[in-house]
Amino acid sequence: MADDHVHVLNCSTAENYTLSTCDGVGALEIFRNKYLAIHGYLATLICIAGVLGNVANIVVFTRPKMATSPVNHLLMMVAVADLTLVTVYLVQAIAFYIIYHEPEKEPLYLYTEGPANLLYFCTSFVVVCHAIAIWHTIAVAAFRWMTLAMPNGKFYCTLKNARICTLVLVIANCLVSITNWYTQHVGVTEVSNCHFCNQTFYTVMGREGIQFNNWLFAVFGKILPCTLLMILTILLLIIMHRAEVKRQQLLSKGKSEESRRHQEHNRTTGMLLTVVVIFLLIELPHGIYIIIMGYEPGLMVYYSNLGELIDIVTLIAFSINFILYSVMSRQFRTTFFSLFCKKTVQQQAINFRRLSAVVTNAKNHLPHRRSSQPLSNSTTNNSLHYRCEEKYNKNYLHPSASPLLSGSCEDRTLTTSICSDNHSGNGVAL
Repeated sequence: MADDHVHVLNCSTAENYTLSTCDGVGALEIFRNKYLAIHGYLATLICIAGVLGNVANIVVFTRPKMATSPVNHLLMMVAVADLTLVTVYLVQAIAFYIIYHEPEKEPLYLYTEGPANLLYFCTSFVVVCHAIAIWHTIAVAAFRWMTLAMPNGKFYCTLKNARICTLVLVIANCLVSITNWYTQHVGVTEVSNCHFCNQTFYTVMGREGIQFNNWLFAVFGKILPCTLLMILTILLLIIMHRAEVKRQQLLSKGKSEESRRHQEHNRTTGMLLTVVVIFLLIELPHGIYIIIMGYEPGLMVYYSNLGELIDIVTLIAFSINFILYSVMSRQFRTTFFSLFCKKTVQQQAINFRRLSAVVTNAKNHLPHRRSSQPLSNSTTNNSLHYRCEEKYNKNYLHPSASPLLSGSCEDRTLTTSICSDNHSGNGVAL
């Protein structure tokens, strides 16, 4: 997240900018003023999607079958941190980029002290959530690597150790973030430009003469996590390559079952690796730029004008994990659908029972035609018909395999034709 949101006030129209000092800065200011008109609404949509996705992640990872895995526990904590972050930023986006937003005014400059205190809480608390999510992502990659690479990896990577790791990471990040809470404060600034004449605003700003927090944030919040993520990414790629080579060897020897298990392990590792790489691509450029700003303070103006855009990219990264899990993990998909689509599946089973009852009732009330066949053959036909229906129910009344039935006439025809095909010996699989 962009953490220093102190921006220079400018006029809202491009004609009022003077680009004589630095054309690049002026162009960024023009871009930012145009983008601010949509930032609040765009951030709100992304945050709502992030809230829904992360709530779904938490619900799935807390199911009994999923909660026993230490890696799933760490992924659940990532989802908790992501959920908290996007919720807090949702409040910030609605309050300061929609409700209090004025086209001619800097959105983070407030007329009263109350909203400024809310802004101070949001910007500071978001930093804590961001750090907790990043370090838990590192823990996910580390646990996966130890499980696959170390001989006693499974002995160390237990659910108990995962919970201890969570406790340590939360406490450590809260302690490190104290400096950020202290160095930031609500201050008063006076603005005079083409729209305002000596207007006083409240905003969040850094304390004078305190620079160590920037270096602390750059090292422990960006550079060190990115370095660890790069190392773990390389290690996981090596493990995936070795696993793929072994899988091909097993497949060539005809051991398809063992090959399939190796493929499933590789898919899980690939999913976790994707989550790690996305964090790395977002955090590494941000951390490098913060380090450069420590040596060149004049670059802060570029960073300030790109603050909202950095926020949007980070929000997207914190909101897409649900999509990644759903696409790349069959177990996650199965658990999710069993939880959130259970009523739909049960209703389909009820519809089929009703349809089966209608078909059976219609069969019983049909007028009996004269037949040259003996009565025993008719009895045999009815017996075969009922056995067909019993077999059909046995396969499809289970909620996990229930077909989409609406009880229409077409469905009745379909059921009758299936039974007829079985009776005639066509071998239709049910």
